[in-house]
Amino acid sequence: MLEIRARNRAEENERRAIFLAQVSTAVAESMDLRDAHAVVVRRAIPTLGALATLIVVDGAKVRCAATAHVRPASQRLLSTMCAEYCHDPASPDIALRALRERQSLLIPVADGDTLRKNDLPPRQIDFFEALCVRSMMSVPLFARDAITGVLTFASDTRSYDRDDLRFAEAYAQQIGMVLQNITLLAQAREAIRARNDFLLLAGHELRTPLTALKLAIDLLRRRLIEPVLPPVQRVVDKIGQQATRLSRLIDLVVLAPLHGGRTPPLRIEQLDLCELVSDVIRDSADLPTRHACELRCSAERPILLQGDRTGLEVVVSNLLSNAFKFGAGRPVEVSVAGDGSRATLVVRDHGVGIPADRLPHIFERYERAASSANFGGLGLGLHIAAQIVAAHGGQIHVDSRIGEGSTFTVALPTATPIAISPV
Repeated sequence: MLEIRARNRAEENERRAIFLAQVSTAVAESMDLRDAHAVVVRRAIPTLGALATLIVVDGAKVRCAATAHVRPASQRLLSTMCAEYCHDPASPDIALRALRERQSLLIPVADGDTLRKNDLPPRQIDFFEALCVRSMMSVPLFARDAITGVLTFASDTRSYDRDDLRFAEAYAQQIGMVLQNITLLAQAREAIRARNDFLLLAGHELRTPLTALKLAIDLLRRRLIEPVLPPVQRVVDKIGQQATRLSRLIDLVVLAPLHGGRTPPLRIEQLDLCELVSDVIRDSADLPTRHACELRCSAERPILLQGDRTGLEVVVSNLLSNAFKFGAGRPVEVSVAGDGSRATLVVRDHGVGIPADRLPHIFERYERAASSANFGGLGLGLHIAAQIVAAHGGQIHVDSRIGEGSTFTVALPTATPIAISPV
């Protein structure tokens, strides 16, 4: 007899484990939190009872999120009862009592006398009698240490015992974790949506004055009286080039997160890396003065490659800015080399250096080479540079020692990057 009982108990435990796994999977596959709540109560019946209700904590309030009954004709009655009695946290309702006390409650015999002793109002007792409730149990849902809701089950055929309560608690524990994951995912999606909305707005607001600037430049070009003095022509051309560069920067930096964090499709053209580096250095002529550094550049012969001009200008500019910022007033050296299939850019400073424990993370978003208390910046420059280099099929690497400075090396293929759309 004992062996039979043990075997029956083992089989029952196995059935319950399978049931919990199946319900967890069904809830996890829900499209959103509202759908998940409905699945939680719907899948609980009839295994855990004739009816099931789910009350969730919503800030300082509580609300009935879902109800289910084995008899469709009783569903409306159950929903009405929950709507009337499951919204006040101070209510004597059994479920809300479990919520306040943060513990499970079992009522083996839920007759009128027992419910009156629990201070339930007469109308709610009438609801329970109309639903033929014989026994009840309420179990809280937790996410870590915070209580997030309470599940209530009722039977119309038998009395619950402690074993039933343990099963309901296992169900609540499993469901609580799944619902928390769905909640976190929904919050993450909402945060991404808000971020994307902001970036779209920022991109629009940045483009509006830029468009006006481009129109003004075109108008200026048309109104220049021939012959135009070379210095004037150079200034006008430079303004136009910088306006175009700003427009591309909006795509590369501001709107990049809208492409899943990846750099948008590059605009490929043949360019001379030596010339590009020299142009960036010339445009950044105030950096050495501002940081009291000496700039040494070794870029003498043409090194041709296929790449996005604006993107590579961002890479060079960010590396230069980083070198001057952390260069401690010492010389910054820039060199460009090529071997036919590969072009290499090296930016070396002799400044504060990067701690060894930060080196593996230096190209991550918001990572800084040194304390933000001593050096400004958002920690995005090196991350953006690394993203652009990777989009070109290249690699970026850093060697650094504290007090000796840092050397950033960028290696780029000279052929057209794979899977990149040309202009």
